[in-house]
Amino acid sequence: MTAKKTARKALEPPVIESPKDGDKPGVRFRVEGTGTPGNFAVAYSTKDPLNQLFGQLISSNGSWLTFLDLSQFGFYVVERSQDGTVSPRSPIVTIHLESTPSAPNGDANPPEDATH
Repeated sequence: MTAKKTARKALEPPVIESPKDGDKPGVRFRVEGTGTPGNFAVAYSTKDPLNQLFGQLISSNGSWLTFLDLSQFGFYVVERSQDGTVSPRSPIVTIHLESTPSAPNGDANPPEDATH
């Protein structure tokens, strides 16, 4: 009896729909995209590709979604199937977060004669 070799189907890289390359989101931002239902979308930073940023199950409609809270960086996503097959990586998305917070509206300090 000979062992039958199972051919693995090549995976396509997942698609990052948001944010787009060059976007300037707030400090906490939404990351979403599409892939193969039942597989996992796994993101890595371009500065630290050994530690994943997140791993998200791809829903039955082919979408995935998470939130990140980081400073300026680039990232990419790969898809991992249940049997461990890993897709090529998606195109890198580089975002730039605002380095200075926006000024508050109105006076930050109350006047000396304000009631406390």
